[in-house]
Amino acid sequence: IVACSVFEQSDTTAGVRNYSSYGSVHPAWRCRGIGTAMAAWNEARLLHIADEQHHPGGSALTTWIEEADVGATALAQSRGYARTRVGFHMVRPDMLDIDIPSLPDGVEVRPVTQADLPRIWDAMIEAFRDHHGGHDGSEAAFQRWTRDPVFDTSLMIIAYDGEEIASGVQGWIDPEENAANGYRRGWTDPVFTSRPWRRRGLASALLGRAFVAVRERGMTSAQLGVDSEKPYQALTLYERHRFETVRTGSEWTRVIAP
Repeated sequence: IVACSVFEQSDTTAGVRNYSSYGSVHPAWRCRGIGTAMAAWNEARLLHIADEQHHPGGSALTTWIEEADVGATALAQSRGYARTRVGFHMVRPDMLDIDIPSLPDGVEVRPVTQADLPRIWDAMIEAFRDHHGGHDGSEAAFQRWTRDPVFDTSLMIIAYDGEEIASGVQGWIDPEENAANGYRRGWTDPVFTSRPWRRRGLASALLGRAFVAVRERGMTSAQLGVDSEKPYQALTLYERHRFETVRTGSEWTRVIAP
């Protein structure tokens, strides 16, 4: 295999349907026109699907490119795409000096059971409805989430206010990623808080508990991704917990004419 690509569609919170394609070419095979051919094939297929669906809220082609990939950036620009938002990959370099703020009165963290998962999923999808982009809340997406090989309920930190889910952090560990990169790093992503409980320090309190959970599994660092347009000062929150930006990427968009 010298190259691969994938495409997908999602309905965004702005009402637009995104038709997205992503691809990569092995470094030894770059600059031979493979990426250009793959991009053209993906676009043709996605434009055909968009024409058949004729989404009433409008449609757009999108892709995601790492900032260091100058070739992919040039290709996107040449095909009429424009940068629309930036995301940050952040790493907490160690698991020392973990800050664990107290939970607000009346809020508690409980162990997660399989029976809790549908409610947690619904709360997470609802929390992201005012965020940029598309968030698939379908039953099929729920099944993919729970059947992922790295899915681990014991690393989920979920806060309840009575019987209502107030906030959560999904911790997970990818052994293959860690082995390939020679580190012991856990994910603490996504982080979500439902609207009635925002700006009460819940996300910060749960992050500290998530760090402890992955550290107890032998991890020596943590990572997550954050959207630059994500509201509620997420970037500031993560920096306060000693996350550092290690790389950035951008979403590139081309509006499909009606």
